[in-house]
Amino acid sequence: MKTRTKLAVAALATASLAATGITAAVASGDGHNGGAASARSSASIAGPIVPEVSEGLFVPVAPCRIVDTRKAGGKLANGAARNFYVRGTTNFLSQGGKSGGCGVPAGASAVTLNVTVTGAGGTGYLSGYPSGTVAPPTNFVTYWGDRTVTSNPTIKLATAGTDPALAIKNVGKPAHVIIDVTGYFAPQMGAYVETNGTLTYSSGRVLTASHPSTGNYVVTFDRDVSTCSFAVTPYSYNYTVAVGPDFSSVNAAHVFIHDQGSPITYHDTSFFIQAVC
Repeated sequence: MKTRTKLAVAALATASLAATGITAAVASGDGHNGGAASARSSASIAGPIVPEVSEGLFVPVAPCRIVDTRKAGGKLANGAARNFYVRGTTNFLSQGGKSGGCGVPAGASAVTLNVTVTGAGGTGYLSGYPSGTVAPPTNFVTYWGDRTVTSNPTIKLATAGTDPALAIKNVGKPAHVIIDVTGYFAPQMGAYVETNGTLTYSSGRVLTASHPSTGNYVVTFDRDVSTCSFAVTPYSYNYTVAVGPDFSSVNAAHVFIHDQGSPITYHDTSFFIQAVC
């Protein structure tokens, strides 16, 4: 009977939170220990072992121009390497691209491109690589002076926060380069937040976390998450989690943590959060 009452209270708590604007809720473990529930237990669970490399997700993009040296910058000279912006919303007009960018988020780790070489004075080739690193001894396209050629490379970007993120090096005759983004790879949007709101781990897509009040956390992502779903794992027993939008920012979500037996009894605990869009 106690178990049924507890589940009923938890269900009512979830319904109550939903009525106040919470859009998704994920419950923690039920606290069972050898078959006996301990509704008041708040024993902490060891935090997760975070991955050294986060698995990436591919997001296709309708072809969108980020570089056109015919409009800005001029031809790439022989032996010249030029850095280009790929992520974010600024600095694209100065490199002949679309104003406002192409929707590549700050956390993107690589891009798929359509690269066109035209107006070359002879033969040559292009290499692509993350800005700030050494050009590889390989190329993704070879060009000739009597034709326009196109290639579709996938190129890794510089570490998140380093922009411009893409370097293109020309070896050969001066040539114009046109670059369209067709997709990007980005880590999953996950993070580990400590009890006090400190962001201990981020896959690169979670920018900040804060702790406005007991049991209330705000997590900010690198994109609009107002229509996304969330999974939250609290690292304590018998706590229930509800996740709702932060109406002051479409890039943020509120995480509410309360007792399974009482929707008005809030608790602080560390947790792992993931957004799926």
